[in-house]
Amino acid sequence: YDGCHWVVRPFLTCERQAIREFVSSRSHGWFDDPSNENTRYERVRVRQSLPDAPVQIDKEAAAKRQALSEKTAIFLSEHLEVFHAVLARFPDSAIRCDLPEFRHGLATIIATLGGRAYLPAANSMARVLRFLKTGEYGRTTIGRVLLDRRRDGLYLFREHRNLPELCVEAGDEAFWDDRFLVKNGSAFPVHVMAAGGVDAAAALFPSVPVGVAKQAMAILPQISAPAAGSISVESAVTIMPRLAPFDLFLPRFDLELADAVANLFGRPAYPQPPV
Repeated sequence: YDGCHWVVRPFLTCERQAIREFVSSRSHGWFDDPSNENTRYERVRVRQSLPDAPVQIDKEAAAKRQALSEKTAIFLSEHLEVFHAVLARFPDSAIRCDLPEFRHGLATIIATLGGRAYLPAANSMARVLRFLKTGEYGRTTIGRVLLDRRRDGLYLFREHRNLPELCVEAGDEAFWDDRFLVKNGSAFPVHVMAAGGVDAAAALFPSVPVGVAKQAMAILPQISAPAAGSISVESAVTIMPRLAPFDLFLPRFDLELADAVANLFGRPAYPQPPV
């Protein structure tokens, strides 16, 4: 959780009544969380709608989910390129809509580039996959991300609309566009906005088409410090890519995938679980 804490749930497979009976047999009491009976929460309504008979649980579901994440991590590491944490490219040979690891990897990268904590909805992904299956060149959008299918592959980058401006006070930190964490270690407030200028695009993205490079340049964060005058604050300001699907809550079964994405985006690996 939040890159700092591992939450371990050793009693997840235990029935609530069995836990209560065990505690009672030791002459101890317990506290019930009142939210467990509050029907304002979807989890409570779902639980109350279940039949009294024990629900059949797919005991292999967790293993299947982890296997998918591990295959996806390998697939992304072998096939995906990421440029300056704002532009991604799948080569044409990697666009395999029949592969679960491609579909899952595509959804993961869309969420990451778009600054979204959750993967795109199934119906939205189905629309994107239909577009990709045609093999035609063109564009489509999903989750704030533009997909640009070209002769040399599939490019993905944040849409240009609604790019914010942000002021980060001295010694403070904040998220810009939900995609980057800006830490201001200077003595002056700094402004963060979309780069806008495209003159340096070809130099910064030399291996991609010029049109794509210009669009990627325009969604990079740019720092200015109007209060600092002629004093440069760039060395005191750090900008780190945010991996929205993983940074706040990272399930164990996604750890290998999260590490693969972190490596592609120039981030350190996540902490390993203690057990």
